[in-house]
Amino acid sequence: FVTDAPGKATAATASAAFERRLPETIEQLSALGRLVVFKDTPVLKVPVDVGMSRRPDDFEPRTDEVARFESGIDRVIDTAVARAPGAVVLDPTERLCTAGTCPAYLDGLPAYFDEAHPTAHATMQFLGEIESLGAKR
Repeated sequence: FVTDAPGKATAATASAAFERRLPETIEQLSALGRLVVFKDTPVLKVPVDVGMSRRPDDFEPRTDEVARFESGIDRVIDTAVARAPGAVVLDPTERLCTAGTCPAYLDGLPAYFDEAHPTAHATMQFLGEIESLGAKR
């Protein structure tokens, strides 16, 4: 998202661009048809292999940590989706996190390739919800 002439990118300019441009993008896309907006996937504190070998008791984030970290972005997304008919939001935290934590493994299989990117097994956790969202036209 761009808000002004080219220049130095900073956290402030990136935040301003996101807050200004995401709502109009969601509005325009939802006018074309059903739109599913994915929120960010929870991020582990370190990559899975590092966590398992060096920090086995402290590399999976707690859900309250994820919520705090994502609160600003989530606010912008939730507000934009609420104003856009035909848009819905899917929050990976609701599928990947349980009992107050976001585990690195689901059903004994890795949920992440590294600290941030979900495996095919993890993404399959969303299949039923995505199918039902697509059916709600």
